[in-house]
Amino acid sequence: MKKNILLMWFVLMASYVGAQQIQTDRPDQTESYFTVPKNYFQIETGYMFEKFSSEDLKRNTYNTTLLRYGLLKSMELRFNIAYIDEDGIDGNNYSESGIGNMEVGIKYHVMDQDGAVPALSILFHVVLPAGEEALSPEHSEPVFKALGGWELNEKSNLSYNVGMTWPSNSEKEQWTYSVAYGHSIVHHIGAFVEFYGYGDSDDSQNMFDLGFTYLLNDHLQFDVSGGANLKGFGKGYFLSGGVSYLFPLEKNKRMEMKK
Repeated sequence: MKKNILLMWFVLMASYVGAQQIQTDRPDQTESYFTVPKNYFQIETGYMFEKFSSEDLKRNTYNTTLLRYGLLKSMELRFNIAYIDEDGIDGNNYSESGIGNMEVGIKYHVMDQDGAVPALSILFHVVLPAGEEALSPEHSEPVFKALGGWELNEKSNLSYNVGMTWPSNSEKEQWTYSVAYGHSIVHHIGAFVEFYGYGDSDDSQNMFDLGFTYLLNDHLQFDVSGGANLKGFGKGYFLSGGVSYLFPLEKNKRMEMKK
């Protein structure tokens, strides 16, 4: 029943048309250097299935929801939460479900692209131990990322992230990276391919993924994606789908959307 109500809500919102086009952080792993416009609110949510063969584990992540609010012209506030269901496979009897990591943070747009000099934003958030004990960190974990990219032409773009995180269950900081190429196939359909990874001085994981986006209108976008470990699908893979919606909080802008 709840899923049907949510679907009906998005269908009703799809009838709105406005000049401000949505820019999302999903479905790829590369956070966009765009920020949500001032006094706009953006919801990015979806579902993900993951299989980790090395850990004999499968995971269903429901309602992977990122909330973004444009506080200033170049700054947004962010809140991220998800419901996770993990189960062991191949003889592993492990089972756990509940609220996973809760993240709060900000994204600040530093500068636009200037020729060969990429656009740049910075992202800082904190992972809070607010969910189920087995699915959340022991203590708060700070995360910092630099987000950059180029608009190559009217149809193509190249984006990257580099960052550091400080896990509470390790004495070593962990680096992260991602590089994504996006291309507009037609006006409403886009595609991307991406390489990303994370690790420390002892171990690292490197992945790739690809996916498609469908822009129903300037404010509503659907997406599908999938990826795997660079060492092969046998090492792990994921499948995901989601929807994102942008809307203004100011009354006059909401009226403009309805016209």
